[in-house]
Amino acid sequence: MAALDAIVDESDPDLDLPQIQHALQTAEALHRLGDVMRMVERFDDAFALLSEALRIRETHITEGSYEIADSYNNLAILAAAMGE
Repeated sequence: MAALDAIVDESDPDLDLPQIQHALQTAEALHRLGDVMRMVERFDDAFALLSEALRIRETHITEGSYEIADSYNNLAILAAAMGE
């Protein structure tokens, strides 16, 4: 992750944020989009998005955090919506 901090994208408005913060922002966006896909019954898309959000969160956040629990919760809601 330290190597990523050396990469600078001048078009990025959040240059002062560390790369881990960008990863967590991406996870949050994927999580929210996955929830929207569930609501419009695009279950395969929802599963892919929510799973990727969980993967990012598990990589960068301490186990047992609210964010990881929220990811598992949304995957459970998705499973229920799919009838599983």
